[in-house]
Amino acid sequence: MSEALDRYVAAMEATGTTSLDDIMAFFAEDARFRDPFSDVRGKAKIRRVFEKTQEDLDDLRITVTDRATGGDAHYIRWLFKAVPKGFLRRQGEFVIDGMTEVHINEHGLVTAHLDYWDPTPDVWHRIPLLGTALGAIRRRIGVR
Repeated sequence: MSEALDRYVAAMEATGTTSLDDIMAFFAEDARFRDPFSDVRGKAKIRRVFEKTQEDLDDLRITVTDRATGGDAHYIRWLFKAVPKGFLRRQGEFVIDGMTEVHINEHGLVTAHLDYWDPTPDVWHRIPLLGTALGAIRRRIGVR
């Protein structure tokens, strides 16, 4: 594993306690960040994703559970835990199991952070009416 990846993993795990400036130092100017809610390019927009996350969630914790390196990318498996603010808070902590594909350039900077995780169980299902509708759809087309 590369030293740049090791530093980035450590920063991910410290996301809830690290400054945004420290996190942003890992990204190339034209980096891409994608998750189920955002697909942005450039450090200013990536910073806004992290700011919005901090605005919307309390007690944010990321635990990296596994890592692998492929030919062109690194893969980080993680558990994301946080308590939502606002009307979803009463439903308790989110626990999301996901993976990130990370591309790092020759200068050790992240050029792409691409998240893969399903927002259905811990996000969409918590929203009144939407959660009920999604539950009905899953029961209709899924096998249990």
